[in-house]
Amino acid sequence: MKVERIYRLDDLRRKLDSLSDQGGYIFRGQSDATWQCLPNAFRPEERARIKSSFPVSRVDVEEWRKSDLLYETVLRETKIDLRRSMAPNSLKNYLDLIVYIMQYNYNLTVFYKDQPDLLPEKFAKMSRERGPEFWVEEKTFLYIVENDIQNIVFLTSPGGVLIKASSPNEDLTALEEGFPQHYGSSTAVLDFSNSFEVALFFALPKGKYSSESDFLVAQNPPLRYFSLYAYKELHTSEEKVTRVLMPDHSLLANERARAQKGVFVSFRTACSFYMRRGEFPSLEDCLFYYNSPKIQPCFELIKFAITCDSSVTSGIQELLQQSNISEQSLLLEQMA
Repeated sequence: MKVERIYRLDDLRRKLDSLSDQGGYIFRGQSDATWQCLPNAFRPEERARIKSSFPVSRVDVEEWRKSDLLYETVLRETKIDLRRSMAPNSLKNYLDLIVYIMQYNYNLTVFYKDQPDLLPEKFAKMSRERGPEFWVEEKTFLYIVENDIQNIVFLTSPGGVLIKASSPNEDLTALEEGFPQHYGSSTAVLDFSNSFEVALFFALPKGKYSSESDFLVAQNPPLRYFSLYAYKELHTSEEKVTRVLMPDHSLLANERARAQKGVFVSFRTACSFYMRRGEFPSLEDCLFYYNSPKIQPCFELIKFAITCDSSVTSGIQELLQQSNISEQSLLLEQMA
């Protein structure tokens, strides 16, 4: 990933204008340059919140994982006897992942149950059939294991040559994630904008501009840089670990997404990554861990670390005012 430090507003404008002229770039702003580009639902604090809202206790989930039905399913599908041997890390991570998928989908279905008008019609039947109640049942946990566990088994020859790679289902959900992302629920997609001005609005600390320049250094520890990411999908790549979700009918109906010229980036290998490492990937992880001479890069990522000096932030404030970009124009004050 290319990282550029920005100390002058003119330099930032010149670089961003150049990227816009080249075309194909989308932009994301973050108010602290030390943060990685990580979806809300992948962040530890949000994962803890999603877990705490799940109406199945930790003790009950552990009972699911120790049940005779699970042991029998794993033995039948993988030949691993969990009663006699410890589960390999990949299997432990896989079971953790299934629990999180259930917690995540419970969170999304509750969101849509509380705000049914936001649910796109093509997802309505699925939401009725697999509502919040579906995602809190042990039989759902066992159903997912039984239908996907063969995909996580990898085979090697006696000489250690890989014969069959692990390939878990990579879908965290089948529900639309754009509305929850824009209306207050954590999702596994990253929101970007076709406009670097909109991204700059979100990049400024607090997500909005302030006239108090000393606010920027009043943080603990002091805030020195905020960031703007420029992402470009490389369509020549054969294998993509991320992809841009372009506006479809459901996204076009999302008023906030339209106002913010929004698009989303989804992670196509998040489950595989979790199984290997026990955590979900950031965009930076996707660049680092999937960087191989045998695989063409699937996207370009540039990070601008922008100084919090008031001469720069005040110039950005003026640019946003000239472009009529505010909480009101981006519909951030609109109630869901």
